[in-house]
Formats: sequence, C-alpha cells, structure tokens
Amino acid sequence: MDTILPTLLALLADAALPFAVGILLGTAIEVFLPRRWSERWLVGGPRSLLLATLAGALLPGCAMSAVPVARSLRARGAPLGTVAAFLLIAPLISPHTIALTAALIGGGFAVARLVLPVMFTLVFGALANAIVQTPPPAPAAEEYEPAVAGEGGCHGGCGCGHRKPSTPLGRFGRQLWANIRALAPLFVGSLAVVSIATAFIPTSRIAEYGDSPLAYLVALVAGIPLYVCDGGEVPLTRSLLALGVGPGPAFTFLLGSVGTCLATITMAFGIIGKRMTAAYVAGTLLLALLGGLIVGHWPLLQP
Repeated sequence: MDTILPTLLALLADAALPFAVGILLGTAIEVFLPRRWSERWLVGGPRSLLLATLAGALLPGCAMSAVPVARSLRARGAPLGTVAAFLLIAPLISPHTIALTAALIGGGFAVARLVLPVMFTLVFGALANAIVQTPPPAPAAEEYEPAVAGEGGCHGGCGCGHRKPSTPLGRFGRQLWANIRALAPLFVGSLAVVSIATAFIPTSRIAEYGDSPLAYLVALVAGIPLYVCDGGEVPLTRSLLALGVGPGPAFTFLLGSVGTCLATITMAFGIIGKRMTAAYVAGTLLLALLGGLIVGHWPLLQP
C-alpha cells in the first residue's frame, strides 16, 4: 500500500507530456480543421477508417495522447467504430516502438507487431461501423457566423445578441480549456486506478508458467492494470523472455500491456460509450491472444 502514492506520482510524471500533446493536437483538429474536410474525410466509409488507422499508427506517444485526439475526432463526426479503431491501434504501434522492438527483441516480433494490429484494426473498425449505429457527435469548437450589417439594423456591437467572430487563437483557447476541464479529472482518476491495481499485480510471476496455455492467460490479464507506453513495454517483454517466458505469451503481454491500459479504458467510456469500449477492450484482448498464438507457433517470428 505504501507504493501507491509514489506510483501515482511517477505515472503522472510519465503521462503528463503525452496527455498535453494529445490535448493540443485534438483541440487543433476541432478548431482549425475545416468542416467540409471533416465531412469528407472523417464521416463514414472505408476512407475514414483507413485515415484513422494510419493516423493512430503514426501518432507519437501512447494512449494518453490518443484519447484527447479520439475525443476530438468524435466531436468532428467520426463514426464510433472509426474512433474505437483509432484508440485500438494508437498505443500498439508507432514508428519508434516498431524500431525498438526490432532492436531489443528481434525482427520477427517487430513484423508481427506491425502487421497483425493493422489487419485486425481494419477488420474491427469495419465491423463496428457496419453494426453500430453512431449517435450524433457532441458539439465541437464554437463556430461563429458574422453578423451582416444592415440586417434588422444590427451591427456587430449593437448588443442585439449577435456576436462578432472571434479570432482563431481565441477559439483555440476556449476549446482547449473546455477539453482540459472534460479530460483532466478522467486523466488523474484513471491513473489513480492504475496505481492501486499495480500494487496488487506481480507481473514477474508470469515467468512461473513458461510457455504453457496458462501462461497466455496470465500474460493477458497481467498487462491490463499496467501503464506502459512510448516503448516501455519492449524492455519489459525482453526481461520476461530472459526469465523463461515463451515467445507466444511474451508477445501476448507485449500487445496486451499497451492495448488494454486501465487508464485508456476508463477515459474511453466518456468518448465512445460503454458498449463500444467493451468491444474495443475485447477486440484488443483477442488480438493479443491470437497474436501470441501465431508467434508461438511460427518460428520465423520468434526472437
């Protein structure tokens, strides 16, 4: 119990920068992305899913930077399946984590980590968009229509209820503050949950099960309460391999530990809803398990 507060402070220090980057990027999307572009690229169809998957794969940072962006994509009208796909892929792969996986574990792991999540995310997003009816998005950044001089004798400063168009910087500041107020409590609260759960989950015990079927289940469950990102899961997975964990369970832990972060799950409820969050978590767990089984039975992908 004495480790909970130090763990929480360490998590806040690690996650603050990615979260801030995500808030700024998401706010920029809401404020500066023209509405016609949003309607063309984000609303429905395979184009929105492909774009979200590509953006999630290239986004630097981890889930803490992905969540604010996902909220902004949803506000801009992206379907729930597309937003869930973005949340799924973003923590799993990025250019530097793929390179780190190849350098510290092996090229086979890196290839599996790149190919399997991309394929799975596209299938998951397409099915979700086909099955789930997307509700209307929440209002995004304020959009002002300039008052037309001469309409009803009204001019910009007449006090009749019309508002002057604000500057882009002013709209950005207001939307940034709105996003911070909405997400900051979830951010701190979710990391508090993670710090409490981490105190009771000894991940080192995965090594006791080697390459047995139980090892896959333990690796899958053990990664859920952890907060690891920005490549931190790679040396941890390498340590598990050195302790005797089989390649299959180790790969399951690699994907599961970043894909099912409790912090992401907690924050996702308010963005994509409980049902889609449950589907996103189930999909990530399924991907981690299937990926581990593929790696465990395909020697070319093993270290």
